[in-house]
Amino acid sequence: MRVYTVQPGDTLWEISRKFGVSVGLIKKANCIGDVIQVGWVLYIPRAFQRYIVQWGDTLWGISQRFGTTVALLKRANCLSQDMIHAGQILRIPLA
Repeated sequence: MRVYTVQPGDTLWEISRKFGVSVGLIKKANCIGDVIQVGWVLYIPRAFQRYIVQWGDTLWGISQRFGTTVALLKRANCLSQDMIHAGQILRIPLA
């Protein structure tokens, strides 16, 4: 996953064109609405894979399995805590 710092005059549409991903993917990866601010650091995913949480899974274990980080998993799924539960569907950001 790439990162991009929002510059003066940037729009989500322009950023999406620059990186070749949809505005929707950028918004989902960063848990944001339509408004961005200069200086924000945005994660730019190439795509998402879905994963159904199994009993005993942890964010750390899932992050290791998919080669990402707990922080990116939490951000991609708008999680404020490390708590997940069996049956939950997570978006896995692909690098």
